[in-house]
Amino acid sequence: MGATMVHVPYKGSAPGLQAIMSSEVDFFYDTVLAGQYVKAGKMRALAVGHDTRLTQFPSVPTLKELGYADIVPRFWYGVVVKAGTPSAIVNTLDETIKIALRDPGLVKRFNDQGVILKTSASPEDFAASMNAETARWSKVIKEAGIKPD
Repeated sequence: MGATMVHVPYKGSAPGLQAIMSSEVDFFYDTVLAGQYVKAGKMRALAVGHDTRLTQFPSVPTLKELGYADIVPRFWYGVVVKAGTPSAIVNTLDETIKIALRDPGLVKRFNDQGVILKTSASPEDFAASMNAETARWSKVIKEAGIKPD
């Protein structure tokens, strides 16, 4: 990248965003929730870590467009239950969530926050995705020599 950077750990978005606004740090990688500050002109978005541009920020390029094809962080949310939960309960929960995520009002609220809703085909599919992401990021962490604080 041609820059020397120092990792500054913050305990969440709020302290990190405050650090940007007070010029304590030069940049901060955060979820699209920081977009409110971009829209208010208090911060400038340099790139988004999505496969495609966000509808909320159509002029902001993706990391891939900027030449960083291998850097596509995937932020996701999921619902998990205790191991051994009966499959009938898991399946009922899965179907109920899928019904809720088809509600136009809920979809709009998520989209307004930059959340792109994608549901897994099944709980097993979601577990496989979680395992793949864990393996992917474990490799990145190991290769980069990252140690927990």
